[in-house]
Amino acid sequence: MATAKKVSVKKSSAKTRPATKAAARKALAKKAPTRKTAPAKAANVAAKTRAPKGKVWEYIKKNGLQDRAKRTMINADAKTKP
Repeated sequence: MATAKKVSVKKSSAKTRPATKAAARKALAKKAPTRKTAPAKAANVAAKTRAPKGKVWEYIKKNGLQDRAKRTMINADAKTKP
């Protein structure tokens, strides 16, 4: 007569998954608050820096300062030289 082997089943622990919605809310309340001010400041800085870049590129295109062979290079004129 053969004996059947018992198969052990892992039960999820209470620490990994809360049993109720109230326990889930309690677990979320214990977490440290996240900072929400940093992205807002970064968005404001990015919005402020875009306007001058646009004006610089307008000047470069109007005066033909972009290098013909290597498009990433800008040729300086009398106004843009240090």
